[in-house]
Amino acid sequence: SVSKQFTVTAVLMLAAQGRLSLDDEIHAHLPELAPLPQAVTLDQLMRNTSGLPDFLELLRLGGVGLDADIDRAAMLRCIAGNRHLNFSPGSRFLYSNTNFLLLGLVVERIAGCSLGDFLQQHVFAPLGMHHTVLEVAPDKPLAGLATPYVPDGSGGWRRARHGFEHGGEGGLVSCIDDLLRWAAALGRDAP
Repeated sequence: SVSKQFTVTAVLMLAAQGRLSLDDEIHAHLPELAPLPQAVTLDQLMRNTSGLPDFLELLRLGGVGLDADIDRAAMLRCIAGNRHLNFSPGSRFLYSNTNFLLLGLVVERIAGCSLGDFLQQHVFAPLGMHHTVLEVAPDKPLAGLATPYVPDGSGGWRRARHGFEHGGEGGLVSCIDDLLRWAAALGRDAP
């Protein structure tokens, strides 16, 4: 979930460039989403006040365990089929991974590259965060990552997976030094 602040940063950077507005309704960028009872804005997604249910809960309610092999396309299909809100947008706060998965997709569509590539180019590299990456694949080996690994069946290794791919809601891999660089940048109005 450390990833979420970087996803929001990417959205804010695109807004500062005039490429989107925080008041944009989510369907303006993701028209494949089912109609909702009320409009949901990018700002409400960023603040966890959208009312959208968490896709992890939607999957669990549908009988899909978090250890299942679920790619981002399947997660988006799950979210796209949803037609309800837990509450009126902007009326309360409820943590929802859906918000950040959708924000990550908005960044990708507007920027024309993956969220990870956008963050690498506009945040991580400029700040010298050389050991930070947003990795979508939950089982890709990463140098220096302290996590369980299992044999891949062909003499190599893969990260022990938890099931689903990541987007704007998760997948950031970093280190203390890089996160200190990030914290310092926030204190000086950067990146």
